[in-house]
Amino acid sequence: MYANHRLSKLQLSLEQQHEDLQKRIHQYEEMSRRFGHVEDDLRDLQRRKRKLSEIERALRRLMCGNYGICERCGVPIDPARLEAIPETTLCYKCSARYG
Repeated sequence: MYANHRLSKLQLSLEQQHEDLQKRIHQYEEMSRRFGHVEDDLRDLQRRKRKLSEIERALRRLMCGNYGICERCGVPIDPARLEAIPETTLCYKCSARYG
């Protein structure tokens, strides 16, 4: 399905993104406690938490061996799509159809 070296590269990328997002989320939460909530910061924080959740989901799929398979239709996800959006769980068609 997907070459082991590419999977390793994507896993490393996902783990790095995961770590970076955790740090940024912690920083935003600290800033919110100190300076109060600012609407734009809260939206950004929510976006980062959602991305973190998507990355965690992709890492779990990697561990289970079903990474790169569309959750909706079961078709292998195009490797170029995985390179561009490593946390994706849907093939292009399902993403366009179901969002």
